Amino acid sequence: MKFWDSSAVVSLVFHESATDEALELYRIDPKMLVWTLTSTEVLSALLRRLREGTLKQKEMSASYERLQLLVDDWSEVNAVELVKQRAERLLRVHRSEEHTSELQSH
Repeated sequence: MKFWDSSAVVSLVFHESATDEALELYRIDPKMLVWTLTSTEVLSALLRRLREGTLKQKEMSASYERLQLLVDDWSEVNAVELVKQRAERLLRVHRSEEHTSELQSH
């Protein structure tokens, strides 16, 4: 299982330069882990392309259908507050270790 960010998911549902690489990664390991707002972010990216004219309505419909198939099968990180707290703690610890090393070298 790999974590997929929204931009990588866009590459799976809409053909762009990174699509071949994304499809190969998906073929090797189709178990996906995403964060809780990934489908919203991907839909936003698709609609932006539609507004800009780089995506036609027919392609939008097909991309959205592919997205829904992925949504039905992926796992979501939805304990956002817990993840946020842990990430911030790790950032503080990393920053403290970095600062301590910097002080010790002087």
